[in-house]
Amino acid sequence: MSEAVVRAHFAKIAVRRLRALPEGKGADIRERMTKGLASRLRGLSSDDWMPVEEMIGLCDAIAEVLEEDGACELWTELIRDTYDSGLLRPLMAEVRSTLSGEAAADQLLRLAPQAWALASRNCGSIELDDSDGQVRLSSGDLLPALVRSPGIHCLFYGACQSMLDQFRVNAEIAVSVAEDNPEKIIFAIRRR
Repeated sequence: MSEAVVRAHFAKIAVRRLRALPEGKGADIRERMTKGLASRLRGLSSDDWMPVEEMIGLCDAIAEVLEEDGACELWTELIRDTYDSGLLRPLMAEVRSTLSGEAAADQLLRLAPQAWALASRNCGSIELDDSDGQVRLSSGDLLPALVRSPGIHCLFYGACQSMLDQFRVNAEIAVSVAEDNPEKIIFAIRRR
């Protein structure tokens, strides 16, 4: 089986942002990260691949130190700030050129499986269900380590929230475990 990897893009940005965290929280996260990760990331370009285990370790360290709300907020801000210049720029440009408001946010959420496919390799897929008009993303066949990671949940939550924020859509993201499969996580987006 091929190695499970993700693009280094978001990890590089997250590690740079650690310096700005107050009260020594950035240093605390660095201490919990995989040994040598920060220096390895400096040697990678944003499009390079890194082992998914290192990304999980980084996300979990952020969630441990900042707790769930703080980690979700960090990932929301980080991903929102990259739409105009980062990895997801082509998807954002396509949506902005044709849609606005709630329709644009819905379309961007519908593109989340494609965004994950651009950012990962051999990690499994994210599934979309909008059959009843409500947008739901689920962990599909993601690697169990990704599904079980509280830090990855915060990253995915932040990605969804940043998509809503781009078009000023007021909605709630509810994260739950699938009733029929404890290894499946569902992100349901409900309008307020």
